[in-house]
Amino acid sequence: MMTHKLKLKQKMSKMPKVINNIDEQRNAYMNVSILREARLEAGYQFAKDFAKELNIAEPTYRAYERGENIPPLVVSLKIAKTLKRDPIELFSYLL
Repeated sequence: MMTHKLKLKQKMSKMPKVINNIDEQRNAYMNVSILREARLEAGYQFAKDFAKELNIAEPTYRAYERGENIPPLVVSLKIAKTLKRDPIELFSYLL
């Protein structure tokens, strides 16, 4: 049986290599999870449907959700508006 720490470590090992500090990795992973969870709570089961709603390419949105790319301000605001969430809540890890 896998422990919570081991699961988190495995997930964080898939994070972008740009982030070296373990605390920064944890924060980025947790905030990326917030973006995915917010999408699911808003009723968008699939990232491709949400990307289509935003009028952006699916791989581009998936990269935002995984934390590999940072969405431009206009896209960040559109994501927050579509999800009916505070942009600071969704993207505070960028501050």
